[in-house]
Amino acid sequence: MAARSASASSPSTHETKRPPTGTQPFAKPMNLMRPRMRGSSRQQLDRAHVKHNRLQNRSDLAEDKPKKVAAELQNRTQDRDRATAALYVNETLVDAARSSIARLERRVNDLGVDRQELERLEYANASLTSDLAAATQRCADLDAARTKAVAENIAIRDRIAGLVTFVQPGSSPSRSA
Repeated sequence: MAARSASASSPSTHETKRPPTGTQPFAKPMNLMRPRMRGSSRQQLDRAHVKHNRLQNRSDLAEDKPKKVAAELQNRTQDRDRATAALYVNETLVDAARSSIARLERRVNDLGVDRQELERLEYANASLTSDLAAATQRCADLDAARTKAVAENIAIRDRIAGLVTFVQPGSSPSRSA
């Protein structure tokens, strides 16, 4: 099509060539066909230019469309890559949070066990403290009883010593009766 429009616009087509003599016996004279041919050729040329321009526009659009699609594909690829990177970062953060949660849960369980052990030890300590207080009181009571018994023992010895002095082997039997 481009070759046709190029040949139509060349200066040689506007010049009228005479046919060789004897080739067209009944040909019309060239001067009668010239005005009609010229207008017809002009219309054909204009139509060819319009068609050429329309095809050129379609060609330009067809060339632009893959470029636009490639640019859009590039943008989508970059968006996908960014989303993948963000997803990886988020997965890493979630994994870190999960391991922190697991560590904290183990610590809470350890503290729960430690708290139970502490409560058991506090109960045992309270029991032992009350036992110690009872034993201390018992020791104090026993010390008081021992002190009293020692005092009574001393008093009894003093009495016995006093009685022994009354009952001496050299004393008279009437006295002992």
